[in-house]
Amino acid sequence: MTRTERVFTSLKHGKPDRTPLFEIFQPFQPIHWDICGRTIATDSQKAWDAMADGVSEAEFIEASAQAQYKICRFFGLDMVRLTGYGYITGKKPVKAGIKRWTLDGIPYVFNERTKLVNPENPAHSYSQQISEEEMIKKVEAWDGNTGNTERLRIHNPVLKRVRELA
Repeated sequence: MTRTERVFTSLKHGKPDRTPLFEIFQPFQPIHWDICGRTIATDSQKAWDAMADGVSEAEFIEASAQAQYKICRFFGLDMVRLTGYGYITGKKPVKAGIKRWTLDGIPYVFNERTKLVNPENPAHSYSQQISEEEMIKKVEAWDGNTGNTERLRIHNPVLKRVRELA
């Protein structure tokens, strides 16, 4: 089977020749460093420093596409996930020291354990902004609709660039 056939057969609950492979790690995980190097697309600290220094979204998209392409080639993946590419649109973090930034008045720090940039105060993290009860209500009320997936496929700039590279 081709990669495309394998993925679509699986999505239709058919029997592919093997389980389709896709990247299981989110962007900015150290596992990518040996494959792609430490860049603004693979290193959270470098990304936040670059955004604070004014890197353009186009530069960020290109770096992200190059990294995703290298990862897919390295692992021989069947599909590319539609993950975010880490660029904060419309806002610019402000450097507040070594491995420290502020964004919308909220302090962020580089977490040495996870190698990710997180709010300094865990109460500011997304998971703390909604109660467990509210999240359960949202999940139970979800109708399974993921939105306009064709629009996502066409307008995701990183995916578009990865397809060009492939």
